[in-house]
Amino acid sequence: MINIDKDIPMPPIRKRTRAMKYPLAYMEVGDSFIVVETDPGRLRTSAYAWGRRHGVQFQAEDTGEGTRIWRVG
Repeated sequence: MINIDKDIPMPPIRKRTRAMKYPLAYMEVGDSFIVVETDPGRLRTSAYAWGRRHGVQFQAEDTGEGTRIWRVG
């Protein structure tokens, strides 16, 4: 049988966070960065998903050097 304990304080809940691979959180409208060594589709998806969660917009374009991401809204 399992005993039930009463009045045991719960430890504080730690917020789960992940390290950011791209500097999306630090960008202002008009800022951009270029990524060379990543799949362009994956980079676009990451920027789009992050933007939806945080209420901002990004634009991605393939250049001769790599994929550039702009914050547009």
